[in-house]
Amino acid sequence: MSEGKYKGRKPELGLHEKIYKLRVNNHMSINETAKMIGVSARKVVRVVKKMKAERDG
Repeated sequence: MSEGKYKGRKPELGLHEKIYKLRVNNHMSINETAKMIGVSARKVVRVVKKMKAERDG
């Protein structure tokens, strides 16, 4: 149990899926994806890396 410890913000899974689809399936650049979604380029890199690891098993 967490005993009142802060666990951070919950991920927006819908947003992550959208980022992944634009970047990987539509072959958009990191900066294009970031501008279209309204997030930082670093977030795009982080999300895609995490989702690729999860999908590859």
